[in-house]
Amino acid sequence: MIYIWVVIGILFSLMIKDLHWVTGGVLAGLIYSVFRMQESLQNAHRKIRELQKYVNFTPVKKQKEKPTAAPQKTAITAEETLNKALKINPIHTQEMKVKASPHQPKEQQSEHHNSSFDMLFNFFKGDKGIVRLGAVLLLIGISFLMKTITPLFTLTPAMKCAGIALAGFAFLGLGYWLKGKQKNYALTLTGIGLAILLLNTYSAYFYFELIGYQVAILSTLIVGAFGLHLSLKNDSLPLAVLALGGGFIAPILSGVAVHVSHNLIFAYYLLLNLVILGTAYVKSWRLLNILGFISTFVLWPQWYAPENMTAMQAMLLTFFLIYLAITILYAQKEIKHNDGYVDSIITFALPFAVMGFEYETLKGVEFGYAFATGFIALLYALTALLLKPLQNLKTMKRSVIALSGIFATFTIPLVFDPQETSTLWALEGAVAIWLGLRQNSAFTKYSGFVLQGIAGYMMLGTLFKYTMPFKGEMPLTMAVLNIDFFSLMVLSLAGLFTSYLYREKHVYSFQNLSMATWGFGWLYLSIVREIELYVTPEQLQTN
Repeated sequence: MIYIWVVIGILFSLMIKDLHWVTGGVLAGLIYSVFRMQESLQNAHRKIRELQKYVNFTPVKKQKEKPTAAPQKTAITAEETLNKALKINPIHTQEMKVKASPHQPKEQQSEHHNSSFDMLFNFFKGDKGIVRLGAVLLLIGISFLMKTITPLFTLTPAMKCAGIALAGFAFLGLGYWLKGKQKNYALTLTGIGLAILLLNTYSAYFYFELIGYQVAILSTLIVGAFGLHLSLKNDSLPLAVLALGGGFIAPILSGVAVHVSHNLIFAYYLLLNLVILGTAYVKSWRLLNILGFISTFVLWPQWYAPENMTAMQAMLLTFFLIYLAITILYAQKEIKHNDGYVDSIITFALPFAVMGFEYETLKGVEFGYAFATGFIALLYALTALLLKPLQNLKTMKRSVIALSGIFATFTIPLVFDPQETSTLWALEGAVAIWLGLRQNSAFTKYSGFVLQGIAGYMMLGTLFKYTMPFKGEMPLTMAVLNIDFFSLMVLSLAGLFTSYLYREKHVYSFQNLSMATWGFGWLYLSIVREIELYVTPEQLQTN
């Protein structure tokens, strides 16, 4: 978990151009780790005490032995011994549920726990992987062929596109012919054929200008829908990956120049992403989702220009909503296999990818980046409200709430000065701890501690940044009624409120005592500072 805070610190440093926040991220991670270890120790002690209640060794009085017949030896099976042992603690036996059924296929058991690298490696592993790798190389070769065949042979663009289309249909026919003999191989060939047709359609419109945009859009929809139908009918992820992957890289492979209308490029990528959204509605194919996400946010921004900012913002919001919906659909379908599982790559990379583009495009707009981060926080908050009735998506809801809180936190320093930021972060930290205790979320709780710690660090920096005046030089009428005293009191009350929350949960816990010390420390500092600024030495001696 420390790495998450380091990444957040780096991103925050880039936003406000202050590398000291990288150190703050490291310190935040260390604080988080200390509190996590403290909580783990408390949980371990509590479990030990619970177990001790069920283990009672009471001495049994010896009775006079009576002569009895020799007992018959009975065989005690291992199952009976285990059942007797489990009766010691019947409350906790529910924790020993088996996660995967023994009758479940091994591939299905491990499919939902693989990392993205493992999925990609498995996709190109073995004999099938060699065929798929050959398919990728074939697409690249065809794209180069379309651009270089004209100097070698006197072929018109129409003849060139017709020949490539025939090659695509030939692969489709070969795949159909082999589907009864080698199904997996046939599906791979079908995917190659669909990818070639998408590449050819794109080149015929954008590169050679042989067809109108109506025909190009209709052809893309037909090929995409046909590929989706075949992949769902045959339950074939490789077919979907090859077909849509070819569609995503078609603009790059065909060498289309930047002068092509950005609206058409955006519409083309929108169609492909809608196909992926439709697939996510019926299938939980994580590799396909990640392929679409990476391809979209890496490739299509290459056509951005400052004069296209309005269209860029509209498409950015559209892609954000599409992939937010995809993550929710994926989490909902994965409940059958792994309760509480979310696609962490898209869930957490999506907002940061969007904000990365916003940082570049909104540089000249006053408060533009602050508005963007606040808008993202608001969207995630609304998403959390929409997901509230769904009881089976607890992990997804917590992830959405966490992202909303993170971007709301980022918005504050982009709008307010450091002192106001520290005050608001202290309040936000106290609310985060309250919410984390209520939802039993460790990340939310310790994020609140980190926020209060950073707020205190910023407050000290702002209070002592400038040379304080001599004792009593400030007008007495401003005592207590000033922003410095108010900010210090907010930090004090946030710490004392946190201490009170832990006092309700645990009697004199580490968090309770440490936050009480933190709160009273800020209270003491606020009083001493007011005396230093507004009371002269003569007044002190008189009183």
